[in-house]
Amino acid sequence: MTLPTSGAAPISVGGLVGGSDSMLLGLTCLSVLSLLYAFFVLRPRTKGGSSAPPTVTNSPVSGLPVVGTIVEFGKSPVKMVQRCYEEYGPVFTVPFFHKRLTFLIGPEAQEPFFKAPDEVLSQDEVYGFMKPVFGPGVVYDASKKNRQVQFQSMAHGLRTSRLKGYTAKIERETRQYLETWGESGEID
Repeated sequence: MTLPTSGAAPISVGGLVGGSDSMLLGLTCLSVLSLLYAFFVLRPRTKGGSSAPPTVTNSPVSGLPVVGTIVEFGKSPVKMVQRCYEEYGPVFTVPFFHKRLTFLIGPEAQEPFFKAPDEVLSQDEVYGFMKPVFGPGVVYDASKKNRQVQFQSMAHGLRTSRLKGYTAKIERETRQYLETWGESGEID
């Protein structure tokens, strides 16, 4: 669109309108993303109803919901878990981005987790992040049948009598490694 002027070159305002459209589109996208964030991250837990553990959404580090807990956890996970334990008790949930981590602190809080059958608590979902540690098809990435066989093999190697036998080997290897350090220095 050009505006007529008296004797001067015409003034174009088309870029201005296009700029407004771009800004409106950007604000619309930002609004939609904010709503999605609020819906998926900040929404209250619906499964479990009143029996669901409390969700930690606030932090003394930052007043921003969820972001504050992520920053606090990044600074000092132990202090954050201690604070939440004191405020919420032995079972609480902390949202981290699109995931929710539920902490079970102490044997009484952990017992139902370890005794629940796979139909109630799926190990595949909980331990899926361990695939890079063990590799594909191993332990938590294996089928239920193969996982049980693998656990039996691991359990044999982790029996108390076997663990006691590892102590001397671990001590020997540690001493050999520490001998390479020299007489003085610091380690963090």
